[in-house]
Amino acid sequence: MKRTAEFPANVRQLVYARAGGRCELCNSTQVEGIHHRQRRAPSNCVASNALLLCYQCHHGKIHENPSAAYTMGWLVHHWDDYHQVPVWLKLGSIMSRWILLDDGTLDVTPIEEADTGELDPLSDSIGHDQRAEVTSREGRGGR
Repeated sequence: MKRTAEFPANVRQLVYARAGGRCELCNSTQVEGIHHRQRRAPSNCVASNALLLCYQCHHGKIHENPSAAYTMGWLVHHWDDYHQVPVWLKLGSIMSRWILLDDGTLDVTPIEEADTGELDPLSDSIGHDQRAEVTSREGRGGR
């Protein structure tokens, strides 16, 4: 079966730049590709509907645990507006809840922050690469 609605090259570039080339859930440098938060459609191939993920997060955290993935904003129901559904992303050692924007940036201020050990319902000790503490959001597309 042919996959439809792939992300255009300019959107892939925006997402890779926002993520700094790392998995947006665990900071691994071993990225698999870009994940659609909401089911693929030609109209939703935009950066606000995209997450850069490693294989373990894409399959283990999201597709094997859809209920938790919807709670975390990693999946979005077809009846919801993905532009308005916040997503938990890992910035340094902190998980923060953000609104993703179509220009590849994050909304200026995180909605919430939590220590990753207390927040992530799918927390595991896979031992992915850890990004150094982020002191600014520049590398992740913040303004």
